[in-house]
Amino acid sequence: MLFQYWERYAETLRLVIQAENPDIFLERLKEYVGVMIREPAAKTPGPAVDPRLQEFIVGFVVGGAYMLLTQWISNKTPFSAEQMGLLFYELTAPCEIIKLAR
Repeated sequence: MLFQYWERYAETLRLVIQAENPDIFLERLKEYVGVMIREPAAKTPGPAVDPRLQEFIVGFVVGGAYMLLTQWISNKTPFSAEQMGLLFYELTAPCEIIKLAR
């Protein structure tokens, strides 16, 4: 969904990238990724992880998502949103992020 959204607003993201001030975008991305990780993790049985570790997990995922998004947009979206979403999944799935975040 992340790449599908930005595929629709690629020009806006291009302008954000060109402004060379990623802070606002990164903060929004952290909020999005935080929700996407915490909601499924809350439904997964097992002991909860220290909330401070959750911040690191979210930061790690956001860093990767940011780099994939900015490279993808800067290169004029040479791959479909679906391909990029699959790549992002394949890169993060081995980390078992939901298990780490619970």
